[in-house]
This record gives sequence, structure tokens and C-alpha cells, in this order.
Amino acid sequence: MLEAFIIVKERWETRTGFKVKRFRCDGGTEWKGAFTQYLNDHGIEMEVTPRCEHWMNGEIEQFMRTVQGRILAMLTTAQLPMTYWGEAALTAAYLLNVTTFNADGVTPFEVMYGRSPNLSHLHIWSSRCFAHVPEE
Repeated sequence: MLEAFIIVKERWETRTGFKVKRFRCDGGTEWKGAFTQYLNDHGIEMEVTPRCEHWMNGEIEQFMRTVQGRILAMLTTAQLPMTYWGEAALTAAYLLNVTTFNADGVTPFEVMYGRSPNLSHLHIWSSRCFAHVPEE
């Protein structure tokens, strides 16, 4: 968990010029130990929400429900087993970043990079495809 956070944090800070100042979590054990130490060492405040008070994390809870719904829809439509959950999760998150879901009509990709995303590479998820491996 810590390694993933460091990658995302550094990428965010490099691309935006803004420092991460606060990390909000539910106080689970995965946030203890080395993770807490890293936050302390880098001056990042840990904001712990009370247990079973999911409404305090409203935006992220709703976002995660949206992602999970899309994952299940993709797996169901493609008639794929849950072993493809990881691939579906990555695809769902990617699609949320390159499509609008706010009234302003701006994608998260546009906010981050200042340009519209190129969607020409997208195909129906689970479409039959073939890989060409050239002879060497």
C-alpha cells in the first residue's frame, strides 16, 4: 500500500506542482506502521474518520461504488469470471478518467493534462483480438 501511495503522490506532485498535505482514511490496520511513519516524515497530516461512519468519506465511497458497478457490468456483459476483476478494475478507472461524469463536461484527464483525451484506441471491452508476434 505504501509503495503505491508513494508512486501516486510523487506523480501528483510532479504534474501539478501541489504538495500532498493531508491523507484521509478509515483508520484500518493497513495505514499503520511504515505508512504512518512515511506521512509523518513528509509532513502529511493523517485524517482518520470514525469507524462505520462511511458518510464522512462520501465522495470516495460514491466513486468506489461507481467503479465497482462498472467492473461488475463489464464482467457480466463479457461473461468473464471474477479472475478478470483486476483487468476490469483498471479499465473502469481508466474510462472514468477519460469520460465526463460532472455537469461541467470536463474529464479528469483534461484537468490533469490540459487537453482532451484521445479515445480512438478504445474498443468494446472483451472484443476478440489477436496479437501479432513478428518472427525474429
